[in-house]
Amino acid sequence: MNDQSFRSMKLVHQDLLQSRIQEIKQLMETDLESYNIVKDTLTGEHYIHYVYLHIDVSGSGDKEYFHQFLPIENDDVLGLLFNDDPYEYPTHWNHSFLRGGPDEGYVWFDPSIKNEYDEMEAIAQELAQRIKAFKERGSFDKDSVKKLLDDIDRL
Repeated sequence: MNDQSFRSMKLVHQDLLQSRIQEIKQLMETDLESYNIVKDTLTGEHYIHYVYLHIDVSGSGDKEYFHQFLPIENDDVLGLLFNDDPYEYPTHWNHSFLRGGPDEGYVWFDPSIKNEYDEMEAIAQELAQRIKAFKERGSFDKDSVKKLLDDIDRL
């Protein structure tokens, strides 16, 4: 049996995960999703287990459940149990979590990467707007170009 923390593994096989996870408390359940606090019985680490139902409405209508596991600290567990701290996906899932991956396993996903891409895309759009405005002004002298480049550097 593998006795390392899931946090140190790149790929966590679903059988290993299921054999070590114990439900501590159900936080919420609907027909489409559920949230539970679970514990790794080997390491004592806690996770929010999020399950949601995906229905292929554009194709066969097949239903498939997806599972994700967000690591949480002991203080967070107490906050969830006694203070009704927020936990909803994706709003409150701001650090790496396990989600379904290849070969019946789970892989770590870092949501901050998406935020970085969103920031880069916003900067690219602002850059394109400034260049377009520069071209429309039609002033291409040295001072105008320098001002444009200075503005771009501040983005």
